[in-house]
Amino acid sequence: MKDVYDNIELKSGSTNAGISKIQIVPKQWLNTDIAIDFATGSVVNAISLISGRSLHELVFAPLTYDFEEKPKSSKSGQVISVSISGLINDLDAPTLQVLETFRMNELVVIATDRNRRKRIVGSKEYGMLFSFDNKQSNSPNGNLRAQITMNFDSEFYPPFYMV
Repeated sequence: MKDVYDNIELKSGSTNAGISKIQIVPKQWLNTDIAIDFATGSVVNAISLISGRSLHELVFAPLTYDFEEKPKSSKSGQVISVSISGLINDLDAPTLQVLETFRMNELVVIATDRNRRKRIVGSKEYGMLFSFDNKQSNSPNGNLRAQITMNFDSEFYPPFYMV
């Protein structure tokens, strides 16, 4: 399958209000690593991408966006497990190809928390793992939907992105 990078937008229909979106980019597109000020927990500089590349938007259906950070123990010690998930409301062939492309990459994500503060998850070294499940329901619209899930483990909570 050919790699296709594009925005994933909410399809028109009955669920087009209250949109939640995130910005994503494959980690290999970062020009420089993300500098973090650990004293303030925020990013020092704006994300710099290699020439000709840009951030892509992933728009979730209303009330399906979930951003979760939780500490957990592993063999390597204490880590912060970050999970971002949501539902896209119509899965067609072009969207499936973009999802498959993202699934094959580790991603850096700019997500928004419940207080509308931006957080950056991932770095040039490690990115979020992308996966999705397809589901078709017997509802009147009967669209093929996809549940998107991205996971990342780190020693620290994701920094704030206020640049």
